[in-house]
Amino acid sequence: MGVDGASGPDEFGQLLVALRRGAGLSQEQLAHLAGISVRALADMERGRTRGPQRGTVQALCEALRVEPSAAGELERAAAAGRPRGERTGGGPARHPLALPRDLHDFTARRRSLDGLRSLVAAAEAADPPVVVVCGQPGLGKTAFAVHAAHSLAPFFPDGQFALDLHGMDMEPADPCEALARLLRALGVADRGIPPGTEDRSGLLRSILAERRVLLLLDNAGNEAQVRPLLPATGHSLTIVTSRNALAGLEAVHRTELSVLRREEAVELLTRIVGPERVSAEAQAARDLADLCGNLPLAVRIVGQRLAARPGERLRKLVGLLAQEERRLDALRAGGLQVRTAFALSYRRLGPSARTVFRRASLAAGKDFGPATAALLAGLSSAEAARCAEELTDAGLLQPHPSEERYRFHDLLRLFAEERAVTEDGPETCAAARDLTARWMLRRATAAALRFDADRHQDTHDGDPDPATAPADRDQART
Repeated sequence: MGVDGASGPDEFGQLLVALRRGAGLSQEQLAHLAGISVRALADMERGRTRGPQRGTVQALCEALRVEPSAAGELERAAAAGRPRGERTGGGPARHPLALPRDLHDFTARRRSLDGLRSLVAAAEAADPPVVVVCGQPGLGKTAFAVHAAHSLAPFFPDGQFALDLHGMDMEPADPCEALARLLRALGVADRGIPPGTEDRSGLLRSILAERRVLLLLDNAGNEAQVRPLLPATGHSLTIVTSRNALAGLEAVHRTELSVLRREEAVELLTRIVGPERVSAEAQAARDLADLCGNLPLAVRIVGQRLAARPGERLRKLVGLLAQEERRLDALRAGGLQVRTAFALSYRRLGPSARTVFRRASLAAGKDFGPATAALLAGLSSAEAARCAEELTDAGLLQPHPSEERYRFHDLLRLFAEERAVTEDGPETCAAARDLTARWMLRRATAAALRFDADRHQDTHDGDPDPATAPADRDQART
């Protein structure tokens, strides 16, 4: 099917309208068949979005069932509207900030992905959505963001751009330089890029106001690094990943990833090593997921290690990981290491927060409060509480939903204990444990005295530790 009479700056849109009408399709029908939003299709037809990427053009041509000559004509019109750096003479559009490779074995996160799709579908031009993906090290935040960006690409025909902000490095990316890289990727010549951060930010906002672009800002260090890179209006989507909560970033949508469920962890392992090996040792696969704490990075490392050793039994690796003193050493496959991922976050902490992180791992029980952390770290309760909150924001502690208490992920506790022995020494660790044990015994004794029938329940006389003794029987019972 050929199309005549289309010319001028909106050639692609005119061609697309003619092809759609020739096929007898409404905008809604074509959008559904091509896997793009009705809004994106309408913008392309009206000339608001020029130069969609080749993958989007191919999807439209397949949905329209056009002949090769018409498909070539539509692609040439699209290529003419692309920024100069993205015209590739018939190949797929390329730019220096192209999305990383999607993982074919990506697993789970369906609810979070559906939430992103709903957000994009409901977005208004006056409020382009910004999504912050946060959580502890090893949760697969970047893998999730990249997978989401690939799946949402048809909604953003003007391009998808990924920029690593190196937030965990000793020298994070400078926002001014990050802006220059984004502007170049969007087709701005070097001579057209302003010298200052504020002017570059303004130029970026003006460009994004007229385009449908997906920005992936990976590994952000803090709010100040991100703010200049955000659009103010238009239909773009920005996905920010960070190990920090970025709690000071205003008017954003948050996607906080958690560890996988056990069956999801086993599914990920199955996709990496193959169903035959997993079904042959089903219980060992479940044990491996448990020993990895269902942490995606740890499960992936286990899977990559097994995939590289096709003759190795799953049960053998279970035996290695069951030894706590060897677990972090075993969670390594080539350049992937759980210990390295944790160390990146640890080295960004201040001295007091590092001390609390190390010493809190010595606490007995599954969780701890600020008072225990203060005793173990040799800090005031107020300082220990501030450090615990800093560790929570950094994704290194998990807060209790209703009480001021905290807990470690199992692998993070092992890493913290390892750092305590290395940096503080065995004698200091033992002394800290003894101090905490004596404090807990004093509190337990004081609580027990509340139930002594020969003793008046409203007096503290004789309490082993009057400062921390329970005030009444209810507190003592708790």
